[in-house]
Amino acid sequence: MIIEESVKICASADEIWETVIDLPCWSQWNRVLKDLSYGDRPRMTVGGSFSCTIRFYGIPVSFAARVLEVVRGERIVWKSRRFGISAIHEFLFHEEPDAVRVRSRETFSGPPIHYARVLFPDREVRKLTIALLQDLKEAAERNHREARSN
Repeated sequence: MIIEESVKICASADEIWETVIDLPCWSQWNRVLKDLSYGDRPRMTVGGSFSCTIRFYGIPVSFAARVLEVVRGERIVWKSRRFGISAIHEFLFHEEPDAVRVRSRETFSGPPIHYARVLFPDREVRKLTIALLQDLKEAAERNHREARSN
């Protein structure tokens, strides 16, 4: 199962990047991934990890993720495994003339995926992805406006 969505963000690539890699700030803008903990690495770095909780139909599902790849301004990739299902989440950044397109691609695999899709249908996972991207857009554009006003 692959869930892919994107959003156009009217802010600089650096502003968007800093919003994404600064884990302590996620609680200020991110309403999808809750109860975030990240140990001694408060920024997304290769080999770092974090854990958080998402809610499907109000049911909390916690997971831990390991950061696999961080290429400034291009991509961030993390992987998690829960209940026999592997998930790889990619944030991909593409500069456009007046904005940055941020794409989220989540790839789920493993034998239980067929059963999980009954409990957590693609459309519900997609709603969470869209909400996460929208939250990122609002936070990065707010940071951009504040930086321009100073």
